[in-house]
Amino acid sequence: MGMLEGFPVALMLSVGIVLTLLVFLFLVLWILLPFSLFGIRGLLHDLVAAQRETNEILRRLMERRREEEATF
Repeated sequence: MGMLEGFPVALMLSVGIVLTLLVFLFLVLWILLPFSLFGIRGLLHDLVAAQRETNEILRRLMERRREEEATF
């Protein structure tokens, strides 16, 4: 009986490790899958391009405002 005393503990530990790995795998898939399923990558590129364009417009407006303030 001495050999079987630690068996339930080892079994619970093994099940816990397997469940932890399955949950981690599920979380990784939950995060990555929408990007591949819905083609979000192209949309993200469009959003980044629009953000860069907005930043450029804001930069030009700030330069124009500084120039106007410098002339007064």
